[in-house]
Amino acid sequence: MSRSSCSSLTCSKQNDAHRADHQSSSSACCNCGHRSVFPRSRRRHALVSSLQRLNLSSSRSITNSAMNEVVLLKSITHLDLSRCFGIGDDGVCVILSSMLRLQSLALEGCYCVTFAEFEDIAPQSRLNRLNVKGCWDVLDEGLSCVSLLPQLTYLDVSDCRQITDEGIMSLASKTSSLTYLDLQGSRMAEAGFTCLAGSFPHLQHLSMSWPRSAIPDLIIARISSFHLLQHLDLFGFENLSDAAAESIATLTHLQHLNLTKCYAISDDNVATIAAALIHLTYLHLSWCRNITDAALGSIATSLLDLEELCLAECVKITDVGLDHIRSLHRLQHLNLWECFKITDAGVASISSLHELRYLKLRPCKLLTDASLVSLSGLQHLETLDVSLCKNMTWPYIAPLRKRVKFLSSNVFEPLQ
Repeated sequence: MSRSSCSSLTCSKQNDAHRADHQSSSSACCNCGHRSVFPRSRRRHALVSSLQRLNLSSSRSITNSAMNEVVLLKSITHLDLSRCFGIGDDGVCVILSSMLRLQSLALEGCYCVTFAEFEDIAPQSRLNRLNVKGCWDVLDEGLSCVSLLPQLTYLDVSDCRQITDEGIMSLASKTSSLTYLDLQGSRMAEAGFTCLAGSFPHLQHLSMSWPRSAIPDLIIARISSFHLLQHLDLFGFENLSDAAAESIATLTHLQHLNLTKCYAISDDNVATIAAALIHLTYLHLSWCRNITDAALGSIATSLLDLEELCLAECVKITDVGLDHIRSLHRLQHLNLWECFKITDAGVASISSLHELRYLKLRPCKLLTDASLVSLSGLQHLETLDVSLCKNMTWPYIAPLRKRVKFLSSNVFEPLQ
C-alpha cells in the first residue's frame, strides 16, 4: 500500500472515531494535516443561526404557524415571503414582534395580509423596507398602521387596489422619512396627491398611476415639490399637459423617467423634458403615439448619457428618427416594438450603437435579411427579438442564433 493511501486510510478511521465520539474539535488529524469535521447537526445549526438573509418566496406550503420557527433565527435582517399565500396577519404579527433585527420584509402577493390592528406592534419595529405589492386586502386602515413604522424609508404598495386618498393622507401625516414609494394601481385622487406632494421632502423614487382621464394642471404641477427625485414613473397618466411637462422638467436630479401610455405627450413636451433632464439614463415613451422623429432629435441632442430607451408602439417613428439616435453611444437597451415604419436603413443607423445589449424589433414587417447583416457587428448584443419579421430567412438568422444568447424569431432551420 502506498504511503498516501495509508495516510488517507488512517485519516478516514480517525474521522470515523471523531464522529462516533461526537467530537467538535477542529484539531489536525495525525500526520495528514486533515481536520476533523463538525457533526452535521451542529454545523448546520451554526450556519443557520448566523443567517442574515432568508428567501422563502413562493413556498406555498408555508403558513402562519411556520413563523414560530422562522423567528428563532435572531440574526435575520432581510426576509422574503413573497407569494407565500398561507401567510396572514397572525404570521406577520409574530415576525414583527419577535425578529427585532429585521430591516426588510417582502410580502408581495400575500393576499391574506391586511396590516389592520398593528398599532401596538409597528412602533417597536426596526423595519425600514416593506413590500406588500399585490396584497389586495390592504385597506386604508392597514396603510395607516404601516405608517407607524418609525424607520420606514421604502414602501411598495403597488396593486393594493383598495387604498384611497384617506390611506395616503394618513401615511403622509405620520411619516416623512420615505425615500421610495410605489402607489401604482391605488385609487389615489386629487386630495391624496395634493397631500403626498407636500409631505416627503426626501423622496427619491415615486411610482404612481392615475385612475381618471383628466388631471388638473394645479395637481400635477405639485410634482416639482419632489426636488430630490431620481426615479419618476407616471405610467398611464393619459392627459399630461404642457404645464405638466414643464413641472417634470424642474426635477433636474431625475435619472429614470417612465411616461408609458401618457398618450398626450408631444414632440414639444419631449424637447422641454430632454433639454432640462440631461442626466437621464432611462426613458420610456411607449404608446406615446403622438411623438415623431423630431422627439428623437431632441433626445439625441440632450440625453447623451441615455442607456435605455423604450419606444414601443410609437407608430410615427421612421428611419429618420433612428438616424438621430445613432449618436447615443451609451445606449444598451432599445425597444422598437411595433414601430412599423422602420426599414433596413433605420436598423443600419442603429448598428453604430456598439454598447447595445437588448434590441426589440418585433414585428417590424418591413425588415429583411439586410437588417440582420447590419446587426451582426453588435458584439455585445445579448437579446434580440425579431419575431414576426416575415421577410427574414434562416441563412441570416443562423449565425446570430449561435452568438446572441436570447434570440426570438419565427424562422427555424429547414428540414433536410
